[in-house]
Amino acid sequence: MQIRPARPADGSRLATLFADIAAGTAFIPFDPDHAADAAQRLSGASAGHRALLLAETAEGLLGFVDVQRIAPSPALRDGALLEVGVLSRARRAGVGSALIEAAESWARREGMTRMTLFVVASNWRAASLYLRRGYRFEGLRRAGYRMPEGMEDEYVMGKAL
Repeated sequence: MQIRPARPADGSRLATLFADIAAGTAFIPFDPDHAADAAQRLSGASAGHRALLLAETAEGLLGFVDVQRIAPSPALRDGALLEVGVLSRARRAGVGSALIEAAESWARREGMTRMTLFVVASNWRAASLYLRRGYRFEGLRRAGYRMPEGMEDEYVMGKAL
């Protein structure tokens, strides 16, 4: 498996990856227009405001991580791990951990000293992954995420880099 930056030529493959991941989870807030979502993320990555990294094998894309600086101020050295998405068939195989490690490396190179993320309270699989990677619970956002069943709380998790 290779972790690499997304390229503009990945647009259609990225849109397909988003659609396939979205079909298997309600925990990632994809834009229903997957092609537009992919184009917007690729544009931000090209501008240097974020890193959009892909996990890939010879069989194709397995997952992504989208990470960006919380604020452009040099005084604020936080990064935000916005999303990690892995195809259901590739879960529990180290793909998520490899993507998080690559995002943290990018953040360190960009001068960030910590990462912050949000995880839906009922998504214990993701919370467990983040705990294993050294993230800790730092707070709770009440009714911070819209699920098909209604609003759900989100945990704030963080890690010093």
